[in-house]
Amino acid sequence: MPRKRNLAIILGAFLLFIVIAVSVIKTLTDETPQNSSSSPQDLSKHPVYIKYLFGRSTEDIIDFGIQPLGMPIGVISEVIRNDRVLRN
Repeated sequence: MPRKRNLAIILGAFLLFIVIAVSVIKTLTDETPQNSSSSPQDLSKHPVYIKYLFGRSTEDIIDFGIQPLGMPIGVISEVIRNDRVLRN
């Protein structure tokens, strides 16, 4: 048993070393200029975000979103208890 644990530790350390080495090499060979004075690009024209209407609505709409954990835990547990899909 200790032999398997030692092997797992060595393998984990080796994988961690590989991940760190690859990220360092990628950082050192990155050829994109890091110019902090450049303005951020306008993503509102990007095809992925073009369908979102944030700030472009002509109607007077106020959207009050809630955080996922803003629901009381009792409501979440009650829904899970009574919902067939969430229970499975």
